[in-house]
Amino acid sequence: MDKHNRGFTILELLITISLFTILSLISFTKWQFEASDHKNINFVAIQVEAMHRQERIFVTDDLSFNGSGNINRAQSVSYGNKTCTFQLGFGRFYCE
Repeated sequence: MDKHNRGFTILELLITISLFTILSLISFTKWQFEASDHKNINFVAIQVEAMHRQERIFVTDDLSFNGSGNINRAQSVSYGNKTCTFQLGFGRFYCE
């Protein structure tokens, strides 16, 4: 038998997959922010900041995102010339 293996070790494969995953997430997040509507970007940025800090951040007196990015309650908010509707569950919203 040959004493020198010609394959990759598990550690080398895990490092490669980890780096690929991290770079993919960074590029996807950047693309997601660029592709979103500029009127919505403020809500997305506040939600991400709340998740990063792991604490509740208030947008208005009635509207806040908690540390996991969830909204405190379902509601509609006027923002500029649009009305944004926030749904329960991971802070989903859409603006019309």
